[in-house]
Amino acid sequence: MASAYKPTYHRPIPEGAERCTLKGKPAVRYKDKHGRVQVRPLTDDGTRMIREQSRWWMKWQLPGGETRREKGFRDRTATEQEAARREREAARMAAGFVEVEEKHLVAPLGEHLDAFLADQERAGRSDKYREILKSRITRMKDACGWHTLRAVQPSTVTPFLASLKSQGLASKTVNEYLAAASVFLNWCVQQRRLLANPLANVTRTDQTVKMRKRRALTVEEVQRLLSVAGPRRLPYLVAVTTGIRRGELEALQWDDVHLDGIHPYIALRAETTKARRADSVPLRQDVAAELRRARPTDVAPETKVFGRIPRMRDLKPDLERAKIDYMDADGRQADFHALRMTFGTMLAKSGVAPRTAMELMRHTDLRLTMNVYTDPRLLNTAGAVEDLPGLTRPTEFEAARLTGTHGKPADISTRPKVLPKSTTSPGAHGHSWAQSGRRNGPGAGKNADRDVEMVEAVGIEPTSGCP
Repeated sequence: MASAYKPTYHRPIPEGAERCTLKGKPAVRYKDKHGRVQVRPLTDDGTRMIREQSRWWMKWQLPGGETRREKGFRDRTATEQEAARREREAARMAAGFVEVEEKHLVAPLGEHLDAFLADQERAGRSDKYREILKSRITRMKDACGWHTLRAVQPSTVTPFLASLKSQGLASKTVNEYLAAASVFLNWCVQQRRLLANPLANVTRTDQTVKMRKRRALTVEEVQRLLSVAGPRRLPYLVAVTTGIRRGELEALQWDDVHLDGIHPYIALRAETTKARRADSVPLRQDVAAELRRARPTDVAPETKVFGRIPRMRDLKPDLERAKIDYMDADGRQADFHALRMTFGTMLAKSGVAPRTAMELMRHTDLRLTMNVYTDPRLLNTAGAVEDLPGLTRPTEFEAARLTGTHGKPADISTRPKVLPKSTTSPGAHGHSWAQSGRRNGPGAGKNADRDVEMVEAVGIEPTSGCP
């Protein structure tokens, strides 16, 4: 019968402990080193006290009558459920319903992981991809206590994912850890090493709320950063003028950089890009000239362009020397990936067509280019409004200012023309420009019979319609 229990061990009775009873049996009461009162039962001879381990253990029985014991969880219910599952699994295997062999379930998890990574290499997965999978799965294995495939349970992975979130990792990164484990476990199912993926129903972290917010640098800030970067100047310059990602810069080889043509460009290999797609990135002529000067003579084609891409421990001191805040007042940070956002924002500020900007950013969705990689705070919205055509009619003062008569002595040649009362110029509603008549409607009053003389400013054509 599957059950959960806590193993016990004996300890000497502390000095000053008081004798008492616990559930009708001899016990002692004392204060531990934290000052908390503890009551422990005594052994049959009354010379030592009995203590329990903090973790629950599980016990289940195999169809042949053999009893298995294994360390469980800190939660009793979870331990009991796991023990019952293992007992049912053993019964199904004995009845021939399960094709998973016991040796796979009890083998060290590291053996399965090595076989999985070897199969990924056979399938053509890149070294970097396999390295990331190994790193994440190993970290989860150690943190969750996954010594065997049988120990992989949702109750162990959920606290681990919560701890990643509490450490400040982005929701996307947390989900990538879960995805790495699922890829490995699904492979175990395909290889008949496991009956089903135990993490298949673990809820993913919501990625709609982004913890990390970035901002784009201004042109002046980029210039200051480049002036103090020293040997890191060229990686910063290429990143901010091409939008190439950090990982893509790390994998860049001199064979990928084409500098001798009329239009220099960088040819990104498919295995090095995020989308696993070969892309061509144009280079500015001045950036290409700096790359030519930095290229060693007789360099091997497979040599890396940058020996090392700046990390956060390099970028933050560079920002400080350039007097650039890493985090602004709104909590937006200027990390290395913010250089890609700066590139997208500069494209928008330069008036580059959105479809062209999307192509240069190597996006497949225009909304990503416009909404995520364009910083609206750096756009010249006020200037854009000023560039709109004027829609209001100039006043007499503005008309005089535009014609140059404001503030000058009266001159008959520049004096505004007064239209005679008999002169008419039909407007949009059949009214005349100058007329003597009664004002009807809500404006009628004591001045309704006053003659109205329309003044035409020199050089300004009157608009159609009566004011």
